[in-house]
Amino acid sequence: MKSIILAVALIAIVSAQTYNFTVSQGCNPKYCQRNFWTFNNTQASMDCPVVGEGKAYLSNPTMSPSEMTLQIATLNKLGKPQNVFVPLKVNFVNIEAEFDHNTTFSIQNCQEAWASQNIPLCKNHTFVGIRKQNNTVLGNCTFGLDAVSPF
Repeated sequence: MKSIILAVALIAIVSAQTYNFTVSQGCNPKYCQRNFWTFNNTQASMDCPVVGEGKAYLSNPTMSPSEMTLQIATLNKLGKPQNVFVPLKVNFVNIEAEFDHNTTFSIQNCQEAWASQNIPLCKNHTFVGIRKQNNTVLGNCTFGLDAVSPF
């Protein structure tokens, strides 16, 4: 996981490009509570993302080697579509964000041993978005992330 995520992060940092992802099924809004966080002095929230191609974009607008932003389509509290921005911290282990209720969100590389052994969606996807609460993976809140070819 470290090598591919860091490679994607470094490419995004150096080139300031945006990477387009398809979001797949996996997250169940009936069992995945809405989490909140702050981005650019604005409170944002998400339970599950909207499924489909081009529903998630990973970028590095600040050009910082330790920060990235995930723009992802979700439904707001009223059920209306909206894009939210998740501020991600990049370190040598993973890319993650802190949410409320002792919950973290991270992007996991399914080629890494931990992810392939602990996240069932890794059988069908290159990356997955997961939430962990008190170091326990919230299985109803995971979803696949697959890169969309730029060609």
